[in-house]
Amino acid sequence: MSTLLPRLIFILNLIMVFNVYTQETQNNKTIHIENPKKGLWHGKKKVLFQEVLCIGQDDEHYLAIPFNVVTDDKQNIYISDYGENYVKIFNSHGKFLRQIGGSGQGPGEITNIGKGLAILNQENIICLCDEYKGFGTELEFYKTDGEFIKSVKLNFGAWDMIASKTLPRLYLAQRVRMFLGSERLEKLNNFGSDPHFVIHAYDLNGNLINRFCEFDIVETGNQKYQSEFSYITLLSDGNLAVTHNYPYKISIFNAEGIHEKTITRKNDLFKKLEVQKEIKGVPGGNFAVFEFSSPATVKEIFSLPRNMFIVQIDTKNKDRRYIYDIYSNDGTFLLSFWEMKKIIHIDALGQFYEREYTIEGIPVIRKYKFNIVNI
Repeated sequence: MSTLLPRLIFILNLIMVFNVYTQETQNNKTIHIENPKKGLWHGKKKVLFQEVLCIGQDDEHYLAIPFNVVTDDKQNIYISDYGENYVKIFNSHGKFLRQIGGSGQGPGEITNIGKGLAILNQENIICLCDEYKGFGTELEFYKTDGEFIKSVKLNFGAWDMIASKTLPRLYLAQRVRMFLGSERLEKLNNFGSDPHFVIHAYDLNGNLINRFCEFDIVETGNQKYQSEFSYITLLSDGNLAVTHNYPYKISIFNAEGIHEKTITRKNDLFKKLEVQKEIKGVPGGNFAVFEFSSPATVKEIFSLPRNMFIVQIDTKNKDRRYIYDIYSNDGTFLLSFWEMKKIIHIDALGQFYEREYTIEGIPVIRKYKFNIVNI
């Protein structure tokens, strides 16, 4: 009995240690949420749109090539105009307030404005990506009254950008438009940036804080495909959501870049990739670069009120172009709907912004109220 008790205590301690270790390991694992084809609200709810504003129809504030829209905490509307390299600012009712930038190479001028546009509300700062300025990319900072502050050089192009709501921090999605053959990924990256990560976090001085979210490499036959680009959004719970254009996947990270969830959904549109074209003689080396075709690709992602987000899928179908999938922040698929509208922004009130051309060919930005109602 005297020897049995110590052995029993030793075994119990081992069990306790094993349980603690198992729990910690589980806590460090990424949760994978696979959703069915039909959402929780399928057949119970539907989506309604109501147009409330149109910007760009009058000659005085004509939009040449509107590219992106963001809004601040006062619901002012900031439109990046690719055609004239301006950021044009309107109030929530569509009244023109001011414009920032203009074509040029100097301070406060823009060479090639892209999609990267963000508002740092706490600092009252506008940040934009000026691509190809001096054969590189710059982050340019302006006060919201239009005064130029500074520019910071980047070593890569940014496809998408968002600002933290609580920290002086910017999250940029690396712009990579390369498709891989069998060669090393490191030799095909864009602007010499780290080829393994999609998201880069910077402070307002241009210092790299963190980088995370590895690129997807998808094999098809004897070739490999690199995800073309990703979009990002900041969810209402403070987490970052990142899309991958193929396969259908949303990655959820916390503010420090820890991968917490992977969300997928069964969708028949995402079929096996097929090689469309082979290009040889890529600058920088003798590489075989392949372009692939998929019937559908995941595009943008936006946060919604009431702890939800929405994912945009391009079906490449001219009659029923876009599918929008609505999720709760915990990863539960709720509802899917078809729309011809290409949504480019959703504000804090849940209002949708669309870029389109009128019958007369005039480019405009339309704002819609968006409601989910019972059927």
